[in-house]
Amino acid sequence: MIRAFSAAFCLLIPTFAHALAARDAAGAFLTGNWYGEEQPKDPNVFWTARFWSDGRFEAKFRTCHRKETEDETDDGIWSYKNGVVEVTSTSVDGHPILAVEHYHTLSYDGRKHVYRHERTGFVFTAVRVSADFELPSCSLSS
Repeated sequence: MIRAFSAAFCLLIPTFAHALAARDAAGAFLTGNWYGEEQPKDPNVFWTARFWSDGRFEAKFRTCHRKETEDETDDGIWSYKNGVVEVTSTSVDGHPILAVEHYHTLSYDGRKHVYRHERTGFVFTAVRVSADFELPSCSLSS
């Protein structure tokens, strides 16, 4: 089942090669592990994202409604150019998809990345976390 975040990946791209466009060296700051909360239509989503320097990413989402847990894993590729992160999802929970979203960097301070989703205008805040960071349990959230 595709959850809130991957539902945002609704703009299909014509070619996979487009998503592998030239990298901007300034985008190296994204490499690593990130944690965030909320999605445009659901404040009850927690997520982590891991961005590798070779352009791959994996995002894990946990949606909590009345202590019920729904987990999702998205995989794909990313690139960064001129202050814009392009995230292309190629699978959701192992099911292939090909969809792209753009996020405009608003600020980055070495620990926190604030960015705006191009299509919805939603502003996300992600903080850098360790590689072994785990999503919180729904029983710990309200």
